[in-house]
Amino acid sequence: MTWLSTDQAEHINSFEQAEAHYENCAPIRSSSYNGKEADGVPIMRHRRDWRHKSLHKISDDTYSFRLYNTDVVEINRDGSIKLDISYGSSTTDAWATHWMYELTGRWFSVHSEKNAMGVSWSGVSEEQVQQYRSCVPRSKWSDWAFFYTDLNQFRIEPEGDDMFYIHDTAPRFVKHVDKSAAFQSRKRIQPVLQYLKIFSMNPMPEDGYREMQKKFSDEHGWGYSAYKKAVENPDDTTLYPFVAAEFHRTEYKYNHSNRSYDYTTALVPMNQIKKTMYDYLYEIDDINNFQQLALGEDRAARLYTKSEVNNFKENHNG
Repeated sequence: MTWLSTDQAEHINSFEQAEAHYENCAPIRSSSYNGKEADGVPIMRHRRDWRHKSLHKISDDTYSFRLYNTDVVEINRDGSIKLDISYGSSTTDAWATHWMYELTGRWFSVHSEKNAMGVSWSGVSEEQVQQYRSCVPRSKWSDWAFFYTDLNQFRIEPEGDDMFYIHDTAPRFVKHVDKSAAFQSRKRIQPVLQYLKIFSMNPMPEDGYREMQKKFSDEHGWGYSAYKKAVENPDDTTLYPFVAAEFHRTEYKYNHSNRSYDYTTALVPMNQIKKTMYDYLYEIDDINNFQQLALGEDRAARLYTKSEVNNFKENHNG
């Protein structure tokens, strides 16, 4: 192996250059650096770089750009690239992004925590572009492609004209509900929500809502939520005060003038309450569904893998 630094390493933008750099650069074997060179190799600007940034020869046809013990980016003799995103580290994402740009001339944004990467559509195979455009309305076309994987890796294959085919992609899904069914479902819990609006203007004192929470837990068990019981039985008005107590919070703020804490109690915002209760309502009414995103499409919503969708359906049906 030979050592690399994103500050001072040669620009390596092909397999041939990686091979030449590996063969022509003597490895560093010294455990300490007291001079300007070690074993004939110039000292790097950051002395820690040699300990965790290196170029490795995997085989006669593959070289890897390694960070610590992870072969983050591998370049093959045929020009294809393997990107490992199994680590979940922003530091390693930066290392991957740097070498992806060097090897492809394209900006690939790497997001290992999402098992995803992004790239401009202008650098993506025409075949994959057409798959995307056939599934997404023209008004919603994006200039940026976002790919996901379930294999902790991507294989990027060059197709000429600085375009690439992205292999090992996996589908992602968003959860949505039948709007007409959801409208009818929400009607059932409107009395509960109207009751809660009263407490947004007249909050319970801290000792009051804590006592209500304890009373409900003693009666129904600590693992059960008052709001869930109210959603299941919205006509039981005796549950409403317990739901209000469950959604109350106490906020403490330090007062520097008298060196003590001031506190206020209030109901959490109504939009948060509605979302919490509606999500559970849609689940028990079985009006949730999943929509698969088009290849390369991204959403700001919570995304689900294929296995998560299958598990959700199995658990719900069970």
